[in-house]
Amino acid sequence: MFGLSFNSVLLPLLIVIGVLNLNYQNKLKGQIIKYYLLFPCVIVTIVFTINILLTFQNGLNLGFYMKMLMRVCIIGLFLGSFDSLKTSFALLVKCLWFFVVVSILQFFIVNFTFVGGLNNTIVNLVVPHTHWFTFGGKLLFRAQSFFWEPGAWAVFLNFYILFELYENNNKRKGVIAGFTMLFTYSTYGIVMALGLITLYFIRKKYIIFIVPIGLVVGGALWGFLWNNLEEKFTGEKVESSMLRTYDFIMAFNLIKENPLSGIGANNEYYISWQETQELSKISNFLVTNIWDRGNSNSFLMFFARFGIPIGLLYIYCFYKQNIFKRKFLFLFLFLISMLSQPLLLTTFFMLFPISYLVSFSNKRIILELTNE
Repeated sequence: MFGLSFNSVLLPLLIVIGVLNLNYQNKLKGQIIKYYLLFPCVIVTIVFTINILLTFQNGLNLGFYMKMLMRVCIIGLFLGSFDSLKTSFALLVKCLWFFVVVSILQFFIVNFTFVGGLNNTIVNLVVPHTHWFTFGGKLLFRAQSFFWEPGAWAVFLNFYILFELYENNNKRKGVIAGFTMLFTYSTYGIVMALGLITLYFIRKKYIIFIVPIGLVVGGALWGFLWNNLEEKFTGEKVESSMLRTYDFIMAFNLIKENPLSGIGANNEYYISWQETQELSKISNFLVTNIWDRGNSNSFLMFFARFGIPIGLLYIYCFYKQNIFKRKFLFLFLFLISMLSQPLLLTTFFMLFPISYLVSFSNKRIILELTNE
């Protein structure tokens, strides 16, 4: 029931906040419609039309394009209802802080109270897709807050750390979120969080604290991370690394075959194409129902579906987003995150390129709203 709640609730939440806030602010509705809704929707419609014309022979998934266009409109409404783009995103950051608290409570309640246990009814009701890991001979629950799996939560958590440390300069919440990352038992998440926190303190010239703390924390985490990596490549979690490698190769081969146009948004075509690949035939014997799933590498799959030109345009819009000041650091974290999670076209991450489109449409108005 709660496993997919963040993605399912976020879109209607943006609608409610956008409409209520727009009426409260009493802004010119025509201005909002023109610059925050119309321009991004026109640009996205043009891009989708080009993609449909180039790939219609692979089958048309009109529902996908309509759903994405609806998201663009809702995000534009939400962003336009605030005085500044960063203010609108700060509201979502508060939601992520709530998820941090939930994640901490999850970990300790499930693992160290009577509620815990692999087959506990209460745990399975609240978190239907549970994930566990073994540490020190004890089976522990991996905290995932209101997300379908800990790895996805780790991605959002790293962006929360980036915002709190580098935008809000909030060391306390940033470090607490970094500590919470340990509970996800995500190799990617822990490494990136440690890097973000270390870089922040180095930039603040807290070297005297970084060296001794880094040695202690690094030494403690080494065994923790090594155990996780060993499981992924030779142990119980080897299927996870196999799937990541498989998804990377499949997406890369699709890009090589369709570099300019992509294959379009029809997932049935992608599934049927996999069945013709030798690697896919071999992998299907090793991993059950490997064809009946999407591709976890959302970064490469975007290029595979829409082609390299549109893919580069989309990444450029991410880089030019108007929420994070440190654009290179944001882009690096974004690209690394999308290589292993199908999150590129989710509502949360679509906020960033749309923030560029609405500001690009009329920079003068954005500056006026920001300075009010």
